[in-house]
Amino acid sequence: MQVAVPPESHLTLYSRLESLPRSAHWAVQHASVNNDGLHLSQAIRSGQAVVVSDASLHDTSGASSTVVEGSGPEHRLLCHAQVPGPIKDGDSLRCELAGNCSAVLCINAICLQQNVTQGSITVACDNINSLHPFKPEYLSTLETRTWI
Repeated sequence: MQVAVPPESHLTLYSRLESLPRSAHWAVQHASVNNDGLHLSQAIRSGQAVVVSDASLHDTSGASSTVVEGSGPEHRLLCHAQVPGPIKDGDSLRCELAGNCSAVLCINAICLQQNVTQGSITVACDNINSLHPFKPEYLSTLETRTWI
C-alpha cells in the first residue's frame, strides 16, 4: 500500500515557519517578509543576498535580530528573537548564534517555498566566532567529532 504525500505548493512561507518543530519556534516567531520571499529567493539565486545579524546580552537574558535582503532594503526579511535562557553572564556568543539560527531557518524556508536549489548568501555579524559554522571546512570538522 502506498501512502500519497500531499503537495506542499499550498503552503505559505509563514505556514512553513509555523510547521517547524515547536523547539525552533522561538527563533522565527517574530519573522516578517512580504511576497512569500520571492524577491529574496531571486537575490539568493543571483548571489546578491546578504544576511546580517546582531545580538545583545543583558544580565542573563539575550536577544538577537536578523535582516536578510537583496540588492536593496525592499522586501527584506526581519526577524528578532528572545534567546532561550538563562544565559551565563558574558556568553554573547550564544546570542550571536541564535541570530544565525534564525537566519538559517528563515532562509531555508524561503528556499523551500520558492524552490531555490542553488545560489549564495553573504553572511555578516560582529562576532567572528559565530561565523565558523558557515565556513565550508567547518562541516568536515563536525563529521570527525564524537557526539554523545
